[in-house]
Amino acid sequence: MATISSRDAQSFPLLRFPSEVVHNVIDFVDDRQQVLALALTCQFLKTTLIPDHLDYRVLKVSFSNLDLLERLIARPSLARNVRSISICHGPHCSSPMDDRHQCSHSADGEAVAERVLCSAFGLMGNLTRLEWWLLRPRYTKDLIWETIKESCPRLRELVVREFEHCQRSVSLSKLVEFRNLEEVEMDLAFRPDMPSPVNHLRTLLAHCPTLHTLKLTFTAAQPHIQTLFSLEDIFLHASLPRLRSLQLRGVCSDPSIFKSFLGRHPTIENLATIRCADREWGFEEGMFTIVDETTLPNLHTLVMMLSSAILASFLIRHPAIEYVSFDGNQSTDSSPLFTQLPIGSLPNLREFECYHDEALAICDSAPPIETLGVLNAERVPFESEATVQALQKVATTLRTIYFEGLEDSPFDVAEMLRRKVPGVTSEWKRFRAPGTA
Repeated sequence: MATISSRDAQSFPLLRFPSEVVHNVIDFVDDRQQVLALALTCQFLKTTLIPDHLDYRVLKVSFSNLDLLERLIARPSLARNVRSISICHGPHCSSPMDDRHQCSHSADGEAVAERVLCSAFGLMGNLTRLEWWLLRPRYTKDLIWETIKESCPRLRELVVREFEHCQRSVSLSKLVEFRNLEEVEMDLAFRPDMPSPVNHLRTLLAHCPTLHTLKLTFTAAQPHIQTLFSLEDIFLHASLPRLRSLQLRGVCSDPSIFKSFLGRHPTIENLATIRCADREWGFEEGMFTIVDETTLPNLHTLVMMLSSAILASFLIRHPAIEYVSFDGNQSTDSSPLFTQLPIGSLPNLREFECYHDEALAICDSAPPIETLGVLNAERVPFESEATVQALQKVATTLRTIYFEGLEDSPFDVAEMLRRKVPGVTSEWKRFRAPGTA
């Protein structure tokens, strides 16, 4: 056991208290980086926090190897130090779709794994984040979720990801009885012949009045079936007074119902709708045609997949927006969407991510843009007067331009582009899609 030197106690008054009090205070420090910073202040805290606190704040556990959980069960004081835990498929699985990420191929094996998980979760009274990357066990019941509900009162963030051949959705389990969550992210697989999880999701949201981040992704369990998941019932009834971030993927809804939901949640600051559409299988913009300037007054981040000028008019009606990312590749209109935007109509736009012509066209309205992308080094006519003029309109604020193309060029592409656009001193960077090297 570490002892407190008189020098440490003098320089750090906290250490004058009994060690039990010191440990109770440290329990309030959740972030791993802050624990490390605290550990570097003196020898006593270094010995106290490393490794028992630092190494157990954030854990990743494989169902195929539960030794780490057994260690926590043997030393309950370590389990109290866990703040975030990710339960995932086995480390040797070549793909999340590999059957080996199931916890066991037998009822007995899954029952054993469930007992270990329940015992460990029962000791994690300070757990704040749970990430679940598994198929729902085939033979086990809801003991895991019941244990977490009773033993982890500080749980605030939940991330659940299912896979396409899931036999029964996690969203239909007692997991939806969790309370007071502040961040929920669910990536759910569904089939037309499966029970709908909508009522269960309504139950979960009703239990979480302080929720500020909601991310819902719905993926058809049978890829050849092209369908979207209706959330109209949730849009009609949900009330989340603190909601700030909303991300939807694979969702459909009647536009008026979706508008009513947005209208009841003026607190939304970040909105992302990806592969969404109106109920009649229209395009995504169908969900936004009747969203007026009184809706989403605090919106500053927008991510969409659109194919018409709906986005341009939407931006004009929401001048507070600071970041926009959209995919206009499916547009059948050969002209850019933003050529008609009046100068000064986007007074707060700082970052804009699109492709090629649209990325240049947004510059014509002269927003105070700082980051622009993505320009194709092979397609965009950088020597043309129109391109130079467009970039010069934002040259005073523009700091970074992202480009792609000419991957095999022996020349310094960034320097070449910089020379082609005189008067623009921004840094040119090659664009890398998320998840790529």
